[in-house]
Amino acid sequence: MRKYLKIIDRHRATKWARLGSIVIDRVVFNMFFFAFAIIGGFIDGLLGIYYFTKFFDQLKGISRLADIVMTNIIFFVYIFLLEYFTKGRSIGKFVIGSKVIMTDGTEPTLKRLFDKKHLQIGTI
Repeated sequence: MRKYLKIIDRHRATKWARLGSIVIDRVVFNMFFFAFAIIGGFIDGLLGIYYFTKFFDQLKGISRLADIVMTNIIFFVYIFLLEYFTKGRSIGKFVIGSKVIMTDGTEPTLKRLFDKKHLQIGTI
């Protein structure tokens, strides 16, 4: 078992900081989808292929539950990949000034990102 540092407890992010970072990440995530739709519509209009328009029309026909499940899966993958490649920081965590670290103060590894008992979110 790895050593637990008491400094981690002193710099632990508050619940409000965690909520703030999730809200910021969700806003950025939604802005990404909005930009994707705008760019897709622009490309369709410019090239006259209407691929994106047909794709968005098909997405419009899915149920509300399927929409929520798909969006949350994509959001999870977004957060996971962003925190993995930026060594524990998403855009929201960067803005708030927090970072995911292991309880011994090291950066998270791919395997241990799924093991919540060894992760902490602390302020920088």
